[in-house]
Amino acid sequence: MKKVLTFAVFALAFMLSAADTKVAVFNLEQVFKEYYKTPIYEAFINDQRLEYQKYLNSLSAEAAKMEDEFKVLRDSSQNIALDVVERENKRQAAERKSREIQAKRNEMETYGADKAREFQDLTRKRRDDIMADITAMVAKRAAVEGYQLVLDVSGRGANTDMPSVVYFSPSLDITQSLIDELNRGNQLPAQAAKPPKPAKPETPPAEKPAEATP
Repeated sequence: MKKVLTFAVFALAFMLSAADTKVAVFNLEQVFKEYYKTPIYEAFINDQRLEYQKYLNSLSAEAAKMEDEFKVLRDSSQNIALDVVERENKRQAAERKSREIQAKRNEMETYGADKAREFQDLTRKRRDDIMADITAMVAKRAAVEGYQLVLDVSGRGANTDMPSVVYFSPSLDITQSLIDELNRGNQLPAQAAKPPKPAKPETPPAEKPAEATP
């Protein structure tokens, strides 16, 4: 009972202290998604990933070709139609090819691991850049509008699927205004985004009737 009373007193004190606190909320997930830099960064990372995959495919094709060559050499080394010296040469060549294949596989594995770290670092850096822009804009709006507290309503509780902010008045939501401010000057006007209408063909002037010759 004592704990319940203590919590009630604490909650009442918090509400009283927050009575004059100006609060705003925004949806960080939506702002992040609709920020004009986000698709630019995503396109850049996807282009880099395509280049990585292209090179990895070339390494894989080289390894597959080497494996075919190894099989030919291995089969030749076991071909009794060849003399002993020839079979031994094929056997040694097959061993060399096997080592080359292993080296190529190691190269692919190292390249894949390096690129995975590179993409992880690149994605984190791009995300940090965007978050820095959003945080700066939120701080600017808070200073201009006099907000003492700005909450993100897109999060979820640690041990539940309940939103971190269960309820808020729509009048407190500054999500769209943040998006508009972040994208100011970096969006095409609605009319410019539409393809221009094809020009109407000019109507040729009507020919004058020929004058009668006297």
